[in-house]
Amino acid sequence: MKSDEKNIRFPELIDENKGLILKICLFYTKTEADREDLFQDIVLQAWKSFPGFRQESKFSTWLYKVALNTALSLRRKQKRLFDEPYPEIPVPDFHQNENDPTEKMYAAIQELNEIEKSIVLLYLDAYSYEEMENILGIPNGNLRVKMTRIKQKLKTIIK
Repeated sequence: MKSDEKNIRFPELIDENKGLILKICLFYTKTEADREDLFQDIVLQAWKSFPGFRQESKFSTWLYKVALNTALSLRRKQKRLFDEPYPEIPVPDFHQNENDPTEKMYAAIQELNEIEKSIVLLYLDAYSYEEMENILGIPNGNLRVKMTRIKQKLKTIIK
């Protein structure tokens, strides 16, 4: 695909994969405003990186990698901005149903660290361990061990 054709197709590809971006925004931010900002940051970073997309993998796999790296990079930058620790007070979501198993699982996933969240998101989106290795740069065997430990951790959190 020529460069001009790729650029014309970019908005269409983002639209087809916006659910992937929204999911990452949901898991890596706490407020709606932060989700909107992260969404824009991910799209901007994807646009800047798009000329280097060599189509060796699916666009969604490449976009996942860009989105996760953008989200994690933003988290690291935000942590460096604050010299003194401050209490994180979660904003209550009045629309949650505490008895809904899906809500319980999402709440438990929020308690995982960034890498664990990334692994779970990819796993829930049915990415193979080989694709996860490509996106995260973590060897396949290590991913399998981490996933087993994460599942156990989630069970403990949910109980």
